[in-house]
Amino acid sequence: MDIGNAQRLLEFIPDDANVIDVGGGAAPFPRADYVIDSLPYVERGFGSSGNIHKKLQITPRYSADRWIQADLCDQIGR
Repeated sequence: MDIGNAQRLLEFIPDDANVIDVGGGAAPFPRADYVIDSLPYVERGFGSSGNIHKKLQITPRYSADRWIQADLCDQIGR
């Protein structure tokens, strides 16, 4: 996710909101409570510099147990 876009979103998202990042595995939004992606959790951030969390000084709210590995394209076709 682009740092500028992430900063703008963070201004509007209430702390008690549930946020789901769909397809964000390569550069997951750190404010996401859940991530749905075809990549496994261990490969998160491989498509980016991996520094978005550090630059925004935010601890990810998602974790391995809140990471749902699924390919939504496969699901839509069924």
